[in-house]
Amino acid sequence: MSEKPVNSHLTNKPSLVRSTVLDGESKPVICDVIYSVKRDELLHTLQHVQNAHGPEVFLLPLSAASGGGGIFQVSRPETGTVVGLQIAPTNRPRTKTGKVSDLTTLELDQIVIDKEKMRICAGAAITLEQLNQALANEVGPHFKVLGADLTSYTYAQVGATFMTGGMGPQRRYFSDSVTHIALCNGGSLQTISGEDLLAYGGTYGWTGLVSAVCCQYHRLPEHEIAFAIPISNTPERLSKLIATLSKYCYLELDHDKVVTITGKTDLITGIEHVTAESMEPMLAKGSDTALTHRTEILKTKCISADVDGLVFIHGHSDLPLDEFLVKLIDDETADTPTIGGVNLEHTEVFKDAEQMRAIREAIPFAARTQAPRGRFVFKDHTDATIRLHPDRVESALTALWKLNLDYVERVRNFFDREPCVSGQILLYGHMNPYGIDPHNRITMACDDETFFDRATAFLNQQRQAFYLALRDLCDDTSSIFVGGEKGACSESDILLALSRSRNVPELLEKKFHKQHEKVSTTDRIFAWRALPPYCYR
Repeated sequence: MSEKPVNSHLTNKPSLVRSTVLDGESKPVICDVIYSVKRDELLHTLQHVQNAHGPEVFLLPLSAASGGGGIFQVSRPETGTVVGLQIAPTNRPRTKTGKVSDLTTLELDQIVIDKEKMRICAGAAITLEQLNQALANEVGPHFKVLGADLTSYTYAQVGATFMTGGMGPQRRYFSDSVTHIALCNGGSLQTISGEDLLAYGGTYGWTGLVSAVCCQYHRLPEHEIAFAIPISNTPERLSKLIATLSKYCYLELDHDKVVTITGKTDLITGIEHVTAESMEPMLAKGSDTALTHRTEILKTKCISADVDGLVFIHGHSDLPLDEFLVKLIDDETADTPTIGGVNLEHTEVFKDAEQMRAIREAIPFAARTQAPRGRFVFKDHTDATIRLHPDRVESALTALWKLNLDYVERVRNFFDREPCVSGQILLYGHMNPYGIDPHNRITMACDDETFFDRATAFLNQQRQAFYLALRDLCDDTSSIFVGGEKGACSESDILLALSRSRNVPELLEKKFHKQHEKVSTTDRIFAWRALPPYCYR
């Protein structure tokens, strides 16, 4: 572990930000003042903050495009100054190849690629897209940092992403690819590595602010695969299709190449499920764009196939797309080709995987950012990732999806019988068996506070019951309860629900104890926002 102290020789004052900052739910992030931090100004800015705002300062790490590490904040302190630190974006990362002997010396807009160790180091201003683009430019287009496939990859910065614990379609935390971080704990920069990283990843800046990360990268097969299949939203249909695809989903990571657990180079790295209903918020905007037109085509194909949803499938192969699809077909001699029993007549093939990715991400974004009318608004979703045993995918997913549909039905019935509440639940989520996570986006509004509190309590109870049912399903099917996509903020709800039955999965419990210990010993300047059970209030 190396440490870099604060430079006490202050020169120019840091830049103030006066624009409104929004979190991932399009809600304002409340700060008294926000400073923009560039290049090597982090320690300088912190020194200025402490000098300018006195001893009672509470820091709120912010990414460039949103609240980033500052979302899910609790009520502000009664006294003191809440200071947002926003890592300024860069359009031109300063990239070079070589070695980094001390990660704390890396500036916020720098990238250094170590080709020998297959590692890439990046300052906290670098986005996930810039990270992989640097690899494409300097090493080759098939080299990637796994887990950097988040929905927000175009603007999500590496430091904030490490601290928010996000997952993309690969169902790997970005932090799983991180080997080292440079962490600012308020008074210095220090390097954290190895198993100690578990105490920091997904803690939302409660344990400090990441100034740089070092990631392992890997080589993927040459051809990128992207297509969508309309499918009925039933447990039997979904589970049979996913079971057929599952042998391509469990991966072994080698520096030279990524293969499946059976040694094959045909990989499926994402399976995203949307229902026809969940497409409506995007289509309702009426935007005249190529993405909207392609989404309308997908909706029409669902209608033609007489089904209520579809799955987007993304992968990589040494084979071209048409040859890869042939390998997936159940019976090449059949008159009607199928994959997992699903007719391929209405399959939509994307020559441009980026366009499919954009549509796949625009659908949940539109659902998430809806603005319902009412004095009181509730937005939430279930967020629990389950890794299915590779030999029991079909039976486990059938059981899981029945649980999920039962949960959705209870919520819909509640909205139907409560005239004072306007509510909606939309089904979409991740169906990669390496990490199943049905999101079930809930949006609710109400003008009466009493009814709103009652509805909120009901919805929270149903989500907790769903988490308990998932834990039991894992026990019954040898599946693994991985945790929440949104890091400790998701897992705080999961842990509170599961701890009531005194049966917290081992993986989650180990991570929680490390994070709890670190949060408890971190200066309140960062830890003031930490949620129970990670802190004591």
